[in-house]
Amino acid sequence: MDHELLDPEEEEERGRLDRVNQLIEGIVARIGGYGALEQAVDPEELLNDEDEDRAVRENIAELFQNVLLPGRLQLGVARHLLRRAAHLRTNVIHHLVFENLATLVPVFRDVVNYLKSTRRASKDRGTEFADFLECHDLGQLPFSRLWGVELLSSIPQIVEDNRGMRLAETSHPSVATRCAASIAKAVGLVDWVRERKENWSNFGPWDRRSIIFAASALPRDERNPWLSVVQESGDSLDKAVAQYVCACS
Repeated sequence: MDHELLDPEEEEERGRLDRVNQLIEGIVARIGGYGALEQAVDPEELLNDEDEDRAVRENIAELFQNVLLPGRLQLGVARHLLRRAAHLRTNVIHHLVFENLATLVPVFRDVVNYLKSTRRASKDRGTEFADFLECHDLGQLPFSRLWGVELLSSIPQIVEDNRGMRLAETSHPSVATRCAASIAKAVGLVDWVRERKENWSNFGPWDRRSIIFAASALPRDERNPWLSVVQESGDSLDKAVAQYVCACS
């Protein structure tokens, strides 16, 4: 209970208060002792927004470093910190994430969402991310590939188009079509969609919907007539996806 069942928010707040206290002690040392604080209602009033912002980010970085210490990954704390960093759009843990991609596979969804929120920094390390997906055993897991391709689709410039599609198509057969459809939609690979829209109904449910979703890459005069056919197919979820694509196009 002491070492594993940690409250992520409580851990972050404890670390934040430690950082704030360190900042306050530094201010006190500069202004001449605690006597100068007698008129202050709250010592934290001495901190400006920039100090507080720095304290929060330094705290996230320190806690995340501790989460990555050898041993079992603390999933709850890791997820919380990745989500907080994504919300703040800070790249303070960016290098730690890329240095520990294999360790972070159990929370890969949150890793990808964090990297999407810091896309400017992530672009510079796209090749490194693609190398992990392609060469590391854990990067080849269907779960890792699905979320990895989500990042490649959200930031198409992170790798060359042909490498993104190669990673998608060499994924596990259970997710390869979905991954490829995501890339095709993101970079507008019209030929890929055309090759599959003629026999889309022969695919499994998830693959069918991914092909339908990728139809936004097609020209409008080709896309809408085909999606009309899809909507008459009888499958309510296929119809819903087709309607969504029509509404968003």
